[in-house]
Amino acid sequence: MIYLRQILPIFFLLFGITLILLVTLLRYNREDRETGEYHCHGYTALLGNLQAAVPDVKLRRLPEWIRHRRHIAEQFRSGLETLVHWPKPVWEHRALLLGEPDLPNTRRICREVLSLPMSAETSDAQVDSVVDAVRRLFGTR
Repeated sequence: MIYLRQILPIFFLLFGITLILLVTLLRYNREDRETGEYHCHGYTALLGNLQAAVPDVKLRRLPEWIRHRRHIAEQFRSGLETLVHWPKPVWEHRALLLGEPDLPNTRRICREVLSLPMSAETSDAQVDSVVDAVRRLFGTR
C-alpha cells in the first residue's frame, strides 16, 4: 500500500511550482487584487485564520447569527431598498470570456447600487444610523 507521505515529496517535486501558483491564484478567488480583474472562473472559499482554526465554535452560533442577519435585513427593507451589487458587470472581467451582452440595466445597477453594512455583529443602533444617513443623503424621511 502506498501512503500519502510517500508520494507527497515526489508530487511536490514534479508539480511544486504549479501547485504554488495555483494556491496563490486560489487565495483571492482568482482575482488580481490590484486591478480587480478575474483571470478565470472560481469559487469563493476564503476563511480568516481564526475561522479556519475554530469552525466548530463558530458553527454553534450560526443559527443565532442567521436570525440576527434576517432581523437586520428586515430593518433595512423597512427603511431602504436593498440589493446585492457588483462593482462592474461580471462579463467585463475579460478573462472569463463571457462576451459582451446588451444588458444596460445591469450596467446601470452596477454604477448606482449602494452596499449596506451587515454582519453578525451589526447592532440595531448601527442599522438605524445607516438608515438615517442614507435617508439624509437622498433627502427622504
